[in-house]
Amino acid sequence: MLAEKYNNLASILREMESVVVAFSGGVDSTFLLKAAVELKKQKPF
Repeated sequence: MLAEKYNNLASILREMESVVVAFSGGVDSTFLLKAAVELKKQKPF
């Protein structure tokens, strides 16, 4: 189930031309930032 949710997030991020993450230091923004950075390493936005 978690892998499915991550794959859904990855799909949404890949569809975007660019991504800006408002990093607050909380769990949600930390996870989103980490996911965006990892996906950017695979394929730039």
